[in-house]
Amino acid sequence: MSNLPAGTPGALFEDNQLPELLYVCKQDWTANHMPRPVHGHTGISELLVVYQGGGRYIAGADTYEVEAGDILFYNSGDLHEINPEDSTLIGVYGFGIANLRLRGLPAGCFLPAGASCVRHSADQSEAIQAMCQLLYTQLAQERPNNAELCNHLLASLIIMALQLPDQPRRSYQRADYALVNDIRTYIDAHYNDYITLGSIADALGISPYYTSHIFKEVTGYSPIQYVIRRRIGEAQSLLIGTNYSATQIATMVGYDNTNYFNTVFTKMVGISPIRYRKQFLENMHGKHIH
Repeated sequence: MSNLPAGTPGALFEDNQLPELLYVCKQDWTANHMPRPVHGHTGISELLVVYQGGGRYIAGADTYEVEAGDILFYNSGDLHEINPEDSTLIGVYGFGIANLRLRGLPAGCFLPAGASCVRHSADQSEAIQAMCQLLYTQLAQERPNNAELCNHLLASLIIMALQLPDQPRRSYQRADYALVNDIRTYIDAHYNDYITLGSIADALGISPYYTSHIFKEVTGYSPIQYVIRRRIGEAQSLLIGTNYSATQIATMVGYDNTNYFNTVFTKMVGISPIRYRKQFLENMHGKHIH
């Protein structure tokens, strides 16, 4: 990490230590191609900048409507996903960040608990997107001190983003939302085990019918559909962040049959696991780590 003298803009960062830019990817997809189901990144914070299109951004218990010019934050380990609107193309720059230490916040956190995860760049949009493109191209260069330069540019981007106004969130405001969150939390903890609607309902002490009904009413997915999305989202993270084989990854996310895993993955994502890894990494600059 780089050091900045006290009193500089780097004072936003604990002990003036800049975060480390691990990777930048530039991705676009539609609702009918290349979805990125619910997933998280252990030990990595991520900043997303929407440069075109729009859709829904789901972060934990909150849902946001996002559009070009929005900046999305998620803390290390937070589960999240982006869903395009219908067949509209949505494009994002994604920045993977290590050693994020902002003053007054836990390590890996952009924002305190309960804060809105979305900012809109408004009149700063052009400058922010230009910086994103600069970082995307710069990180691919092999030049002396290039990593330090990219970390300084990243620090500037973070400072600009955190100064932007919050976006309003969309909340279900339902009395039974806490139960849905309990269901989701249970699935997140057990998605790679053998799991059924009955086992989920038994663990929470409610009927299978009510478990399925209330979860789908609030999230749009049945509990088992969410299990599948959780597995495939984690598989995508492992494909782009590790060197594990597709067979190893299938087992890690809960499938004991690699052919079935390949079928489920291809049906949801639109391409095979190995092709997904190749295509994503071609658009990714930086360290390919999880």
